This record gives sequence, C-alpha cells and structure tokens, in this order.
Amino acid sequence: MLRHDSCGLYLLTESNDNSEKILKENKKLVDLISNILIEHETITKEEIEDAYEENTGHLIVNEFARLNRDPEAVPACLCKNHGPFCWGKDPYHAVESAVVLEEVAKMAYRTELINPRVERAPQDLQDKHYYRKHGKNAYYGQN
Repeated sequence: MLRHDSCGLYLLTESNDNSEKILKENKKLVDLISNILIEHETITKEEIEDAYEENTGHLIVNEFARLNRDPEAVPACLCKNHGPFCWGKDPYHAVESAVVLEEVAKMAYRTELINPRVERAPQDLQDKHYYRKHGKNAYYGQN
C-alpha cells in the first residue's frame, strides 16, 4: 500500500494490495523496464572517490543515450554492482515504477530457475518491442 507519512515521504508498506492493479495498468512498463540492465559500463575507482552519486547518474544517462531509450518512457533501471533506480513525475509514479521493476525481477528470477541457460532476447527483438510502442513510428498500445 502506498502511504504518505508526516515527513512528506511515500512509503511502500509490506502488504501492497495495489501492486497487482499497478501492474495491470502498466503492462507496457514491464516490457520496457525488463530491457534496461546497465552492465556495459562500470564506475571507476576515481569516479567513486570523486563524486559517486553524480557519476552513477552519469552512468545511467550515458547508457540510456547509448540504447536510445527515453527515461520518461522507461522509468527504472538496474545498475551492475548496485541496485534498482526508479523515478517518476512524482513520488507515486516513482513507487509505481518500483512495483513494476520488482515484478520484472521476479519474472527474470523464475525464468532462470526454470532454465539456467536462458539467454537474453536478441537486440532486434528488444528494439521491436520498444519502438513499436515509442517514437514517431509507434503503432502499438496507447500513443
């Protein structure tokens, strides 16, 4: 359940009755978020010591640019040797992204339990799923 506390923070409580509803309303996000795992670049020792948080942000921005992905359309990612990053236009939507990301992680984990040798979908297929829903030539889903 999403709860606003007295400090102005939005919290995701232990029993989230809304998570199933959020997932149904955001099926498109499940596809998108599952394709963003930042693993091609790593942060250097110098970047960690100099300005860790800022440089981690640059890593995310650079990877989204490399993949030609819109951070508003894909509001979450996983970073190698770190954890999830989720965002949104407001705290509610950031938590919504976190719920979707958690569900994607569960699906990925279960897939690997079923088939430990599973391979990532070919880039052409990943691009097809993304670009049919985003950009000037989008034709699938809500534009």
